[in-house]
Amino acid sequence: MMCKTLSASIHGVDVCTVEVEVNTRTSDDPEAPRIISIIGLPDAAIRESRDRIWSAMQLSGYYMPRGRVTVNLAPADLRKSGSAFDLPIALSLLATLKVFDKSELDDTM
Repeated sequence: MMCKTLSASIHGVDVCTVEVEVNTRTSDDPEAPRIISIIGLPDAAIRESRDRIWSAMQLSGYYMPRGRVTVNLAPADLRKSGSAFDLPIALSLLATLKVFDKSELDDTM
């Protein structure tokens, strides 16, 4: 299932809109690994967000699905930095897991 929400990134003195797209492919196999891939020119802080998101979800009573989660930060040619993408990624992930209806993320940033 896929979910998309919006965020923003600072590029010089400009603010650019960034689409956060999360796609999950869950597996019923109890031995399947939990893999999260973040693509779209993320810096080290964004790549580390997977650990922060996993921890926050567990502390909130939710669990990462077994299988693959792909996070795309578009546009791909714009470098993204900082931890400000943690919340939109986590919310989109929860929406793909049907914790809430993904339409609640429409027109939000």
